[in-house]
Amino acid sequence: MKRFYLVDLIVFLAACSAFVLMPLRNEFIYQRVAQRHNYTKTKRTYCTPNNTNQTEEDQVIADEATKWTMYINLSIFVPAMIVGALLTSWGDRVGRKITISIPLFGMTASSVLQALIIHLNWPLETMLGYGAIAGGSGYFMTVLIQGTTYLSDVTPLKDRGKRFTILETFIGIGGGIAGLGGGYWINAQGFIPPVWSTAAMTFVAQLLVPLLPNSLKSRARGRDTEPDNSVDKDSSNTAYSEDELAPYDSVEGAGLSAKESTPLLHRAEKTKAKYSFGDLWKSVWQVYTTEYKECEKCFGKKPKIEDLNRKNCRHGGGLHPGRPWRLWLYIISYCAYMFTNVGIMVFQTIFFLAYPLCFSAVLIGAQMSLKFIANVAGPVFVVVFQRCCRLKNQTVIMLSLVAYFFFPFLMCFAHQTWLVFVATSTMMLGSIAKPFMQAQVSSLASETEQGAAFALLSSSEVLSFLLATVSYLTMYSSTQHISHWFIWMFSAGVAMIPIVLMGIVWAVDWRTANDKRLGEENKSTEDA
Repeated sequence: MKRFYLVDLIVFLAACSAFVLMPLRNEFIYQRVAQRHNYTKTKRTYCTPNNTNQTEEDQVIADEATKWTMYINLSIFVPAMIVGALLTSWGDRVGRKITISIPLFGMTASSVLQALIIHLNWPLETMLGYGAIAGGSGYFMTVLIQGTTYLSDVTPLKDRGKRFTILETFIGIGGGIAGLGGGYWINAQGFIPPVWSTAAMTFVAQLLVPLLPNSLKSRARGRDTEPDNSVDKDSSNTAYSEDELAPYDSVEGAGLSAKESTPLLHRAEKTKAKYSFGDLWKSVWQVYTTEYKECEKCFGKKPKIEDLNRKNCRHGGGLHPGRPWRLWLYIISYCAYMFTNVGIMVFQTIFFLAYPLCFSAVLIGAQMSLKFIANVAGPVFVVVFQRCCRLKNQTVIMLSLVAYFFFPFLMCFAHQTWLVFVATSTMMLGSIAKPFMQAQVSSLASETEQGAAFALLSSSEVLSFLLATVSYLTMYSSTQHISHWFIWMFSAGVAMIPIVLMGIVWAVDWRTANDKRLGEENKSTEDA
């Protein structure tokens, strides 16, 4: 089991690499644009009421740098949105190690290319090639989703929320270290050493991938080879009640032969046709539009849906009424959460530097450190909620989303330093909504549908990242005449969307559980 934690180290190294490159890339673009205009930037402060010290030339450089940043982000995120979904779905057929390796290789190759662009002073247009390599292999977000999908293969359903939170903590640690140290490193030694270090980190992560246990073999080990459709409990609400997770947790394993223990890896004739792009997208569409959770082993390749009851097999397959609308509500909520999260990350440093807060580098570092501590505190809250308070996953999501809402809401009134840190501290609880939403999406798919379920999640995360980067940078500058805090009001409004949608799921689950309890009580009374 300890070897499964290698995936956390791989994701940690990828996070360090990505979060060092992001500010480096933006600063390099700005400097290269300034060189084109023969412009030497003087030391400038944002801490005046109306940025009156900004010259017309400053604005020209900033506008062109923003344009190039947008072009390069598009060259990364548009192909990554498509490739990430295909790789995630493909992982159900070929295993996760291959689909983790591909984006890591792309990150390494793109870092090497960026180092050559900087060292050899190649034209800025060559950065589009950097973006094509990084995005064409899936980029950093695909590594994260592949790591999450890998863990969904090897982690019992009831423990996935906690396990995904631990993975998210490693991402936060990697991002915190990169955020705190990357800027100082660039100022001290320039661009070249940090870029080569990012290539080295992803290369080391690539070397660790072969050491990972095969998640599909680990998933298959211990499963009976005979189909088993008998389940004692009605599984119409398996994603939300711990008592109804028995079909996943009751499997105790009979030893299998080497051939029998890898059914997903030894179906060459049956799965050969499934490697086409069309079929990969079809499998994703099936997960998000049908109530049937696929399990060829127990129900066959094309079962008659009308013949299925509401019972799940031990592999998570079967009929789950209401699955499509639940999945879509999770996807929309996930997109809104990530859109706000990424958008705040994009503009908050400029906001802190500006009037009236006028943060110093020390205060910005302290605020980033507090966000880092918030990620580390996530698993602690999960243990308290699940083991001490016995809360279900959906309730944990609701509490976390409410806490997350208070971050931008309190920032709407942040005229003083202390309130910024009070608002940031709410992320200690607000950061765990993401892994628990991922866990709920995973719970609504069978074992053989995990990649397909996470494929759309992967694309939506990349899309949210792209839209947030463009929207927030544009909105922040264009709404300053309305209010310096308008962008925080907008973020608080968007943060309300997942609260409402997840509240609907929570209310339906509560009503279903209550009706079931009343039905069991009435039945017991009649029997008595």
